[in-house]
Amino acid sequence: MLSPPKATCLLLTYQQQDHVAETVQSALQQDSAPMQIVLSDDASRDDTFLRMKEVVDQYDGPHEVVLNRNETNLGVNEHLKKALGMCREDIIIAAAGDDLYYPHRNRRILEAFAAHDPLLVFSHADVTTLDGAPAPALYRKATFYSTTDPLAAAKSLSLYLGATCAWHRSLYRKYGAMMFENTYEDLILGFRAALEGRAHLIDEALLTYRTGSGLTNTKPRKFTPDSYRAQRLREIESNTCVYRQRAADAKNFGLGPGHEISKLLADRVADGEVRAAFVEKGWAGLVPYFGRHPLQAISRGVSETRRRKKRIAAT
Repeated sequence: MLSPPKATCLLLTYQQQDHVAETVQSALQQDSAPMQIVLSDDASRDDTFLRMKEVVDQYDGPHEVVLNRNETNLGVNEHLKKALGMCREDIIIAAAGDDLYYPHRNRRILEAFAAHDPLLVFSHADVTTLDGAPAPALYRKATFYSTTDPLAAAKSLSLYLGATCAWHRSLYRKYGAMMFENTYEDLILGFRAALEGRAHLIDEALLTYRTGSGLTNTKPRKFTPDSYRAQRLREIESNTCVYRQRAADAKNFGLGPGHEISKLLADRVADGEVRAAFVEKGWAGLVPYFGRHPLQAISRGVSETRRRKKRIAAT
């Protein structure tokens, strides 16, 4: 086996004071060869950064630690973009401020990069609640845990558990930065890796993934018609932006407009536009679509009406 390549471990935090000290300790206690570890907090309003700094101040191990706190909150994607500028190596091992990383995690990831030459690596995780009780591993339903076929990836809005991943910077160099601020990098980088045929699963749990915290774990909310409309428009816009970005990446990869992946993504973008028009303006918003695709317009209007009634009734 080839010697493991070098990597930077990038741990991003925001409002995670209750768990961040334990998380940072697990990141610093990795048994891999010495590596750069970047710890970056996005201007948390609680004591997240203070508790992270206390752990770092007591650390005297072999890894090189870079500690950063943003002066203002940048949001997920801008924070990631800034933090990547602090990372020295081409392989980035992602980490979050509320999970626990097993000591061999980074070593196993680097061994996978050396042995399989992937552009993206992901793994399994042990799932618990915040208090440590076992929780269902719902992430296993994500597409990459059954197939990394690029057509399946193009359709999916759940590719793999992002908390487990590591990627190579060439996924940015070839395809460029993400064009939209409201998309998550795992949905884009995963699709790019699938196009290249270079996504690799490490078939073991390398961390404890805690549910009930973080940006993707929001509490159920009560909806009024207006608040539902605003939330649904954000949801549709985000999904449509994912498909737009994937369409651009498919073109960059060399797929023509007649390829089944390109056609599927174009259909998903068009679907999002029709749904957004209905959610924003009701049936009047679909008037421009009746002449071109009347059945599709009616179908999407009925679908969104049912969705709205169900979501509002559930709260």
